[in-house]
This record gives sequence, C-alpha cells and structure tokens, in this order.
Amino acid sequence: MRKWKLPSKDFLKYTASSLFSSLAEEGVFLLLTWLLNSVATEFMLALVPMVGGRLVSCFLNFGINQKLVFKS
Repeated sequence: MRKWKLPSKDFLKYTASSLFSSLAEEGVFLLLTWLLNSVATEFMLALVPMVGGRLVSCFLNFGINQKLVFKS
C-alpha cells in the first residue's frame, strides 16, 4: 500500500504565488487591451498588453517568491 505525502508548505506557497502572478498578468493584459482598444493599431494592441502583462507578472512573481516563499 502506498502512502501519500502532503506537499511542503514552501511548495504550496510557490504554487500560490505562481497562480496569483498568472491572474495579475491576465488582468493587466485585459486592462491594457480595453484601454488601448480605440487608439492603438492592431500590432500595438497585440504587443503592448502582452509585454505589459508579462512584465508585471515577472516582477510580481519574483518579489513574492523572494519575500514570502524563500525569505531571502
């Protein structure tokens, strides 16, 4: 019979920070798409929200992992 081990707290915190960063990225993407919809070209409407959301997600994920998950 196999015993199941629960994931460590660090793993759960890491997973939660990744999910939170994904939600933030999607939110920034949608917000920028909505704000730029009437003024941007199709190219800019594809590029700016994608890059903006990704940058916010990257820095947010790094900061959360540094301060809360790994405490370094």
